[in-house]
Parts: sequence; C-alpha cells; structure tokens
Amino acid sequence: MAGAYPQPPEFVDFVQPEVYDLGSLTRSGVLGRGVTSSEARGAQIGRAIYNDLPENRDRAADPRVSSATRMDVHAVREISAAYDRVFGPPGEERFDAISMALGSAFDEYMRRNDLADASRVDPAEFRLWLRSEEALLQTAIYFQELADMLRRLRAVGLSAQEYAEARERVLGAIAPSGGFDVPLLIEILEVELPSESAPDPEPDSGLGTAE
Repeated sequence: MAGAYPQPPEFVDFVQPEVYDLGSLTRSGVLGRGVTSSEARGAQIGRAIYNDLPENRDRAADPRVSSATRMDVHAVREISAAYDRVFGPPGEERFDAISMALGSAFDEYMRRNDLADASRVDPAEFRLWLRSEEALLQTAIYFQELADMLRRLRAVGLSAQEYAEARERVLGAIAPSGGFDVPLLIEILEVELPSESAPDPEPDSGLGTAE
C-alpha cells in the first residue's frame, strides 16, 4: 500500500565545497587559496577536511593562507562590498584621504583634551566625541563603516590569527603616522560603545514590590 512505509529522510550535504570568490576574499585582507586536489577528492566521497595550519612548527610565524571554500561566498562578497564602501572600488581607493581624515580628527581630539600621549586616549570616548562633531561627520562615517566591515570579517569563520592578520592588512593601509598606530586604531574600532550595549535597567520607582 502506498504510504505504508515511512519515507527515507532527506539529507543535505553541507561538506560539499561550494563556489567561492577568491578575488573578494583577497580584497577583504584575507590570503585565500582554492581547493587542493586531495580536498576535492575527499569531498567527492562525502567528507572535506581543510587544513590551513602551517606544514611544520618552523613555519608557525608565516602568514596564514585560508581555504576560500571554508567560508560562505555570500558573506565574503558582503565583506568585499563593505570594503568598497569604505575605500572605494578597485583602482580608485582613497587610502590617503581616509588616513588624513583619521589623523586630523585624532589630532583635534588630542588638542582639545590637552593630551600629549596617545596611550591616554579612551577609545569609546573618542568615538562618541567624533559622533558629536558635525564638522567631522564624514570621518565618523569612515569609522562606522570600518567597524561594520571588521564585524563582518570576524563573523565569516576565520581563526583568531587569520582575522588578526587580515585586520592588520586592511588597517595598515590607512593608519596615520605618529601615535595613532594600528593597535590604537583597532581599539577604537572594536570598542563597544554605550549605545551598542544592552540598555541600562529601569530606575527604581521607589514604590517597592507587592508581597
């Protein structure tokens, strides 16, 4: 009789290598690679193991090269689009203009707060100050778009070291000279601003709670 036996379950194969976009991945600061012949053969029999670790301990300090098919192609293209929104399309990148804008804003903040040492800068305070300065609106937008791009990059599936290296490549192109270096720029971009945190609890009305 039709329907007397349960239908076999349908499985979705999530290990099959998908289409990847090596160009978009590289543009996002990640050193990407395609699939090796052994990885492709493994995928054909139902398993795909991607090993992006160094070949031996002597090469542990080498830059990480990441298998592009480990990452969702749509997410990678979104990161690449976010990169273009900040820096401009290929061949028209505005690295120098962004670097000058960031450096000028930082110098102005230091001057107004009478700070001589960049290590005394509070990252969250600087971002909030930047938001409040109408004349620096475009610079505030740069920071917001950079922070958004880094959030997307963190979420794409990179290891901690892969992410750190990609972030260094992206920010190294625009970090101003002087005290405003890449480590400080990272702190400012990755700080959790009060408006992005969980809302504060409601104040106590003073009426107490019914027993």
